[in-house]
Amino acid sequence: MKKLFLFSIAFLTLSIAVSAQKSADNKAAELANRFFNAPAQGNAAAVLNEILATNFKSEHFPPPSGSTKAEYIEGIKGFLNAFPDTKITVLKQFGKGNQVFSYGFIEATHKGSFMDIPATNKKVHITFMDIWTEQDGKLIYNEVVMDMVGLMQQLTTTQGAEKK
Repeated sequence: MKKLFLFSIAFLTLSIAVSAQKSADNKAAELANRFFNAPAQGNAAAVLNEILATNFKSEHFPPPSGSTKAEYIEGIKGFLNAFPDTKITVLKQFGKGNQVFSYGFIEATHKGSFMDIPATNKKVHITFMDIWTEQDGKLIYNEVVMDMVGLMQQLTTTQGAEKK
């Protein structure tokens, strides 16, 4: 019983320490955080063009997987056209070597067409997790998982819908 208690205390202490770590301190984190801050500054495409390597590849965004740098930037521009007030909040971030893992959420208002859904003026909350890989001062790879089912439910449900 005493061992279980000590293990629980150690785990809780480690969890608190990990939770307190919001930002990693490697080059991948620095570059990813520049992107996360870019929508609020209105310069996401320019920042991406600067920080993504020529041979950049992305998995899962925008569909289909295996997007190139140009396809990724166009996908982000399309997302930001539909959700122009996008704010990205990173809750946790861990870096190791040339990679960074981020977990957070996106808050935005649906002001333009997105995936054939016309603007609803609804505020949305989208959780995400992603991994960025850096090489030679540029991001070369991204894997991202976003709660697209939750986003679609928020955009298409009438229950609790905001009035225009």
